Amino acid sequence: MEQNNNPQIQGGSPSPLLLVLFIGQLITLLAIAGVGYVVQREAADLRAAISDIEKAAPARPARDDRPQQPQEYKNWASLIRDYNISVGPEDAPVTIIEFSDFQCPFCNRFYTQSYRQLLKDYDGKLRFVYKNLPLSQIHPSAESAAIALQCAAREGKGWDMHDKLFDNYRSLSDETIRDLAKEIGLGDSWTQCYEKRETADEVQQDSKDAMEAGARGTPAFLINGKFVSGAQPLQSFKAEIDRLLSN
Repeated sequence: MEQNNNPQIQGGSPSPLLLVLFIGQLITLLAIAGVGYVVQREAADLRAAISDIEKAAPARPARDDRPQQPQEYKNWASLIRDYNISVGPEDAPVTIIEFSDFQCPFCNRFYTQSYRQLLKDYDGKLRFVYKNLPLSQIHPSAESAAIALQCAAREGKGWDMHDKLFDNYRSLSDETIRDLAKEIGLGDSWTQCYEKRETADEVQQDSKDAMEAGARGTPAFLINGKFVSGAQPLQSFKAEIDRLLSN
């Protein structure tokens, strides 16, 4: 038989003790409810205040952790080395320095779509300087091609090799580079220079110069010191050259 442990008097009115307990519990519940209401109201007021502060505060720009490209390199003339091949008058009002890779498809795009046209359109007003930035991690023959170019430059045929290398950029290999050298009339002295990698220091210096100027990929350009990244359309180069010539 179950026992009734509820302290109530059977069939009668609640005892004074039960009334006291009931009233106490009721007061406690009302107090808790009141506190909850106050807390909720204060929380709502706090959220509204925060919202007002956020609306009044100036918007913070999103953080961009990517390395920023430089806008200008003031000491650009110091990057032109005696061994760098160049075309156009040294005192031309506009000088373009290109950092390039012979296996880079975007470099080839500039070569085929812009390079010759710029020289033609600004004959006598533009000097063009080529510097090596071989990306050997992704272009296995780029460094050898750069060394081959510099060896050809010692023979006075740097631009001939430049054009041959770009014209055959899809199939560059050691054998191809040697064949191209023969096609432009380079002989034993070039072969010795190429095989002994005698111009490797020149290529490395060009790469250091590229890093100094802020180049992190190819092609990259300095137009009278203004940094331009990528194979931009011909009209973009012409617009910048025209701006410089008009000043």
